[in-house]
Amino acid sequence: MPALNDTVDEEARLASVYEYDVLDKPLDGLFIHILQMARNLLGAFDAGLGFVDRDRVCYYSLRWEGAREVSRSNSVGALVATLQRPLIIEDVQNQERLRENPIFQGQPNALFREGTPPLRFIAAIPLRGITEFTIGGIGVLDTKPRKLTDLELGILQSFGNLIMRVLDSRLLAARLKQSQTEKLRLIEEHARQMLTERLASIGQITAGIAHEINSPLQFVRGNTDFLQEAVSSFTAALTRIRDLEVVPSPGGERLGDSAFMQALNSDLDLDYTMAEVPRTLVQTKQGIERVTEMVNALKRFTHSAPRENQMEQLNDAIREAIIITRNSWKSVASLSLDLSNTLPLVKCNLGEINQVLINLLINAGDAMRERWPDARNTPGRIVLRSFPSDEGAVIEVEDTGGGIPKEIITKIFDPFFTTKDVGKGTGQGLAISYDIIVRRHGGALEVESNRKAGTTLFRISLPIHATEMLVD
Repeated sequence: MPALNDTVDEEARLASVYEYDVLDKPLDGLFIHILQMARNLLGAFDAGLGFVDRDRVCYYSLRWEGAREVSRSNSVGALVATLQRPLIIEDVQNQERLRENPIFQGQPNALFREGTPPLRFIAAIPLRGITEFTIGGIGVLDTKPRKLTDLELGILQSFGNLIMRVLDSRLLAARLKQSQTEKLRLIEEHARQMLTERLASIGQITAGIAHEINSPLQFVRGNTDFLQEAVSSFTAALTRIRDLEVVPSPGGERLGDSAFMQALNSDLDLDYTMAEVPRTLVQTKQGIERVTEMVNALKRFTHSAPRENQMEQLNDAIREAIIITRNSWKSVASLSLDLSNTLPLVKCNLGEINQVLINLLINAGDAMRERWPDARNTPGRIVLRSFPSDEGAVIEVEDTGGGIPKEIITKIFDPFFTTKDVGKGTGQGLAISYDIIVRRHGGALEVESNRKAGTTLFRISLPIHATEMLVD
């Protein structure tokens, strides 16, 4: 049997056969019905269906149950696939190459039982679907020589088309399922990457958060000790006053003028205590609010789960990012805000936008710490801006960390690219930030750097109605 046409990519054709998943499977009831109609309408002895593998043909016939495996070198189905066009043999006896084939001699073989008369006629057409590759053929066989009219050939072709319509539908359904599975895999992979980067960010800012929380807690603790002593003193004084019996003197002496009250005021340092207690309460409240603010911001960052995009105020993400990252830049930079009061609401995942801003602020702090390792009086500067655009909203993060060299600025959004020492960065922060802004929100993340001025500016542009674009 000759090989397939040289113009056919046999490996691609085989991949198509395997994708249809038709080899060695029980014959579908619908296909049996189609073969029966083909045999009856064309008045044939038998009708069959064959799918061509690399070295064999998986052949189905109405004359037996189940599939039969036939050598590709001994199969008419393979010949149809080779020619890639209808094959009509009116009389096998006139074909010397086929005349010696056992199935045309009436001998018991893999296809026919003992007593089967010799086959003399065969008509088959190739099966080709949306993959554009021939995967096999459908045909009718007879025990006597005959001719096939154009109408009969058209009927056989229609049955072949019907079979491929069914197989194509199943193939498309399988592809859709695979596509959905792949989309879920990509979403899960993205979630894992997000979690990895989030954990890296948390690890990087944990020490700073602990320090930020510890400072207000220290004066809250000190103020609490002071208030405890003051309350004890007041309690003792009130107890003494409650037990005091005051007898008016003939001269009308008041309690406040008594030697007792003078001694009490001296013991309590009443003027100082009355002035300091309100201030202490205000400081304590401010410290508790500061701790609560940081804890809530960190809690929102660490526990924000993937959700559908909602209309959000981006200035909120900016303020939370500042709270969480403050300790990573406060020793090397001052920070100023220029936030628009007319910024429109943007459809986004605020937790993901928050993570992008945290990445940019941490990177800015690292850049300035590298530029001024012995910084005094916070020589660096960070500016965060927000303003409306024609399509939505823009956030800019600018720092004076020295700028980005021209030779690497085109690589900074590449996965795993980092200029930090081993162990100090995952190389994923900017790549994930780019993925969040560009692919997941349909926005833009751009960078501008001026090495001469030592500045770097990241610009985040988000449309008002950003949509999920994780899988194209």
